[in-house]
Amino acid sequence: MDRRRQRILDTLFKAIEKAGGRAIEDGRKKLAIELEGEVIPIQLREKNRQVRRPLTEEEKHWRWNEGKDSKPELQPTGKLIFEIKRYLPKGFRHDWLETDEVTLEACLPEIFDTLTQAAPIMALETQKRLEQERLARIAEYERHLAEQARQRDDNQWQRFLEFADIWQRHERACHFLLALKQLDLDPDTMIGEASLSEWLAWVEHRLETGNPLNQGIDALFADIEKVTSYTYSHQRRQW
Repeated sequence: MDRRRQRILDTLFKAIEKAGGRAIEDGRKKLAIELEGEVIPIQLREKNRQVRRPLTEEEKHWRWNEGKDSKPELQPTGKLIFEIKRYLPKGFRHDWLETDEVTLEACLPEIFDTLTQAAPIMALETQKRLEQERLARIAEYERHLAEQARQRDDNQWQRFLEFADIWQRHERACHFLLALKQLDLDPDTMIGEASLSEWLAWVEHRLETGNPLNQGIDALFADIEKVTSYTYSHQRRQW
């Protein structure tokens, strides 16, 4: 049986080589045909069948065989079966089991024709699939870029609103300082280690340095321009 298998495979491989292919091992160390750039796993083996055989005297005493008089068992049929272990395009046969009337050797021309005719179709399908995957990756990358752009735009707008909030608080603080100055105050009154006039000067200094408009509109928008979708959350923790 092994010699038959070797002769059949040798005949098939030589024919495949003449057609531009070759016999290889696939990634799982299984026998395969490489044709038109496609790896097509194949298998040539003896077909087994399941039968029930009577238990031996020893087996009858085994606990798990209690109440049984036979057990299933695979037995070789003496018939070879050739299988293509990969999806084939519609209309192509993928296995050949020899019978008493037809040997597997007689099936070799049909097996060869199936492999050589299916391989170009499979190669074309692979090209289409790879192209679809390439276009899908491009589309995914473009969606990623669009999402990054949207996030950056949202974050820059958020930064602008933060400047507006800072300016609004600054304006309220200015009005509050003016209201304080209108009160009847003694500038020499000590509040802690500083006089009241020193405290007012401190407020005026903070108002001067804290006004977002003082940096100029160019610097303001330069700050906004630096905001990205990636750095914004970190930047916000620093502000």
